[in-house]
Amino acid sequence: MTLRLTYGDASLLKRDRALGVSDISFAGGSMRFLGVRVEEGGVPESELVTSS
Repeated sequence: MTLRLTYGDASLLKRDRALGVSDISFAGGSMRFLGVRVEEGGVPESELVTSS
């Protein structure tokens, strides 16, 4: 499962003070939100992709 975000949505997610520290991770060179890998940019609208 991959969460593909627009650059704007990714920026908002990173700055959201309501998120807990355990909700968002930047370990291993990739961003994860609630355990789901996040890809930034390259899409006109943010989307959750459940298959490859």
